[in-house]
Amino acid sequence: MHHHDHQDQINLTKYYYDLHPAVLELIANDGDVPLLATQYLRTQPWARPALVGEEFELLRDGNPFVEIDFALATNDELWLGEAKKGNKFEGNHREQKREVCKLLRGCSAVGATGLVLATAQSAWSTELVGIVQDELRGRRQAHKDVPEVRLLAGLREVPRLTSLSSDGTS
Repeated sequence: MHHHDHQDQINLTKYYYDLHPAVLELIANDGDVPLLATQYLRTQPWARPALVGEEFELLRDGNPFVEIDFALATNDELWLGEAKKGNKFEGNHREQKREVCKLLRGCSAVGATGLVLATAQSAWSTELVGIVQDELRGRRQAHKDVPEVRLLAGLREVPRLTSLSSDGTS
C-alpha cells in the first residue's frame, strides 16, 4: 500500500509540470492581471451574480476599434475592464489619452455602466488618473455619455477599488 501512495505522488508531480509552461505563459502575458481583477470584482456584493468575459474586441462598422481585456455583466450593469501589469498605459501622454478615449467610447458604444482599470501595481500613476479625470470632465461638458470609472489596484497584494469622478475626487 505504501508503495502505491508513492506512485500516485510521482504521477501528480508529472501532471503539475505538464501544466507549468501554460501557467508561466499566462503570467508572462499579464494573463493573471485580468484573472485577478475579475476574481476580486466578483467578491464585491454588486458583482456577485456576474457573468465574466475575457479579452474581446469591440467593432465599429465591422472594424475593431478597441480591445477589451475583461467584462463583467451583472443583472443590470455591464462593466468593461482594462488590465495592466504597470501603473500607466503604454506610450507618451497623448498616446495614453488616446487609449483612455477609446475605452470610454467603447463603454458608450455598448451602453456599459462603466470602466474598471485594473493594475497589479499598488496604485495607478497620477498622470493616468489625471488623463482619465480630464476626459470625464470633457465628456460631461460636451453633454456626452459619461461612464463611471473605477480604479482597481494592488491586485497581487491587497486589492483596492476606488471610484473616480470627473470633479477630481475619488
